[in-house]
Amino acid sequence: MRAVRDELRGAVAVTAKLNMTDGVRGGLGVEESLRVARWLEEDGGLDAIELTAGSSLLNPMYLFRGDAPVKEFAATFRQPARFVVGRLGKRLIREYPYQDGYLLEKARRFRDALRTPLVLLGGITDRASMDLAMAEGFAFVAMGRALLREPDLPNRIKADPATPSLCVHRNRCMPTIYGGTHCVFNDIIPAHPPLSVPAVTRSSGHNGLITRRQGGGMARTGTARGFTREELESARDVLLPDVIADDLAVLFCGINPGLYSAAAGHHFARPGNRFWPALHRSGFIPRPMIPAQDGELPALGLGFTNLAPRTTARAAELTAAELREGAEELHRKVRAHRPRWLAVLGVTAYRTAFGAPRAAVGPQEPSIGETRAWVLPSPSGLNAHFTLPALTEQFTRLRVAAGLPDRLTT
Repeated sequence: MRAVRDELRGAVAVTAKLNMTDGVRGGLGVEESLRVARWLEEDGGLDAIELTAGSSLLNPMYLFRGDAPVKEFAATFRQPARFVVGRLGKRLIREYPYQDGYLLEKARRFRDALRTPLVLLGGITDRASMDLAMAEGFAFVAMGRALLREPDLPNRIKADPATPSLCVHRNRCMPTIYGGTHCVFNDIIPAHPPLSVPAVTRSSGHNGLITRRQGGGMARTGTARGFTREELESARDVLLPDVIADDLAVLFCGINPGLYSAAAGHHFARPGNRFWPALHRSGFIPRPMIPAQDGELPALGLGFTNLAPRTTARAAELTAAELREGAEELHRKVRAHRPRWLAVLGVTAYRTAFGAPRAAVGPQEPSIGETRAWVLPSPSGLNAHFTLPALTEQFTRLRVAAGLPDRLTT
């Protein structure tokens, strides 16, 4: 992979497709696959890993959930194998019911263990399933059978987020792999003429496939990875507005806007950032949410601000003086809006900004007026010291201290 990366020189992303489990006794299992994934991550040659499952011919429907097309499979064989498959296929080929995001449960194991951006495959057919993948902390999504039925489905979702997929998961496409893979229902009922918009077949979306509210962010061009390099660089001039109100329970304070978040116009929007999954899993919010919904948080007693307003590619580009000046402005903001808790995400930045070299994760002294301070670990995917479960534990401690209910159970 390193040789491939060196040869490409950054011209395209380098990804690998990894089988999480074969779904058969004695086959590849999740633990073994996790070891392989860690080796790939340590090698450092990949931009992302796409997670799949069920590559064994002993259990072909483990990946393709839905109907098992036994009759159509049998027709691809010569006699006497055609007769045997036709008569015994229902016994030999196990069926699995289809549901959106059906590989999500196993994929969470990899998300919790890895920092490498991950691509979620399996049951991604509409905007809701894309949003779920983003809220769960996956950086990208991949589509399969739904694109055979409608090659321009992502463009239709972009034009209308309520667009449903026409794929009915009958899996009649599977036997066509021997003579030109296609959706057989397009031969009977054509989907529709294509939309005249640029093709987008994967979403890494801060906002799925849609652009941001007025007052922040930029228009997207629809590139597969979210924004072009030129768009990200131009985001250095974008100011990301606070999401704030008086008397919040918790005001979350990032270090400063990153290029991706500024371009998107949403807080913690970069794919792979674990803020939103941790916020949900710790019970601060009742359902998975995506960065595009950050404006809904004040109704839950939560808000966003930043220590420093300047947008950068990395927080390390900020000077110590900028962080200290940001802390002074943050004091004024906190006194004006009076949140019960101020939660700064990043212990190193907190130490510099507040002149507290011994500060550690957890509650801090002194308070700012009546507002208590708390330091949380950075949710960046680059923070190798805290996995998502460990990050969730720290978020939960803050929620309990703030007196907020566990909204996952209420």
